Amino acid sequence: MGAARRKKRRQKLTREEKLEKKRIAERLRTERIRADPVLMALYKEKNKEKYIRKKERGRKKRRRKLTREEKLEKKRIAERLRKERIRSDPVLMALYKEKNKKCILEKKNKAKSSLLIFCPRRNRHYAGKKTANPPGCRKRRKRKLTREETLEKKRIAERLRKERIRSDPVLMALYKEKNKEMYIRKKERGEVIPMNLLPKKEQALRRKRNRENFRHLRINA
Repeated sequence: MGAARRKKRRQKLTREEKLEKKRIAERLRTERIRADPVLMALYKEKNKEKYIRKKERGRKKRRRKLTREEKLEKKRIAERLRKERIRSDPVLMALYKEKNKKCILEKKNKAKSSLLIFCPRRNRHYAGKKTANPPGCRKRRKRKLTREETLEKKRIAERLRKERIRSDPVLMALYKEKNKEMYIRKKERGEVIPMNLLPKKEQALRRKRNRENFRHLRINA
């Protein structure tokens, strides 16, 4: 009976499990704060006071450099939250499904094109194989791109992304809304200064730059 009455000892958590538990608790706390405007205002005020105190002390610490595992965990959490946001919004969900459908079709087309693969080493056709590297063929290494080539690649991708957004009215509306929110946040932080608060010399320079930009737009249109 004495043995039966004994309380079961809790299994000791590992360091990773403790950290994960803390992260989940923190995430739930921040979500609860964001949902309530009163709590959000108090949270911002508290953070502001803390920052001022740190500034006064002159002990503003640098952020600890994250390890590879921590970075991956951060990415996983961000991806999970992104997917939850997509699932909650029907418009985003429809766009996400359409994108996935296109990806599947592209993969199918690639698989069809790689059904007949010629292997120069064995001089033989491999029919019915879906692999890009049949036995006896070495995998070709991709040439490492230079900095200029990677930048050019990024520019082209960005241009295509913006063209796709402009062609779709739903995506364009979302893009404009996002930009508006970003601008408001910047204004609150003090990164964007209104024209009337600038000195006269700076105002004249900005107006001149604006005129040149509008002229350039009219010529291109």
